[in-house]
Amino acid sequence: MPARSSRPERSRLPAMVLAFLLAGTAASAEVVTWTWSPGDGPLRPALRQVLRAYGFESPIPPGVTLQQWGRDHRAVVSQSGGRNRALIYQQGRGHTARLVQEGGRNRGAILQFGRGAETEMVQHGGERGVTVQIGRRPHR
Repeated sequence: MPARSSRPERSRLPAMVLAFLLAGTAASAEVVTWTWSPGDGPLRPALRQVLRAYGFESPIPPGVTLQQWGRDHRAVVSQSGGRNRALIYQQGRGHTARLVQEGGRNRGAILQFGRGAETEMVQHGGERGVTVQIGRRPHR
């Protein structure tokens, strides 16, 4: 009997979704961005699964979670109101992210990969959203 690993196996869903989305993007784009704001709709479980596949708890932990891998990243989170949850994940080089949450009960995540992606997300109370970016800008 093969030995079992204590580490959970990552789902192939994120890779399949990414391949599907990239098929429709311009090859010359410097940054590709996808933003989802599913509310209570049918996309919510899919977004949870994507976040879980990347190793993030579902739901996003209370407060702010910031993970940066690489160098030259900039991230700012501003929260007012209660029960906000924010996640910024940056992997690669030279990303910039700003996440503003006002009014409480917001859930927001920004995931950046590659080089030189820049984004801003503003939520005004009870909103949910995920922005995924893949950048290939030259490092400045």
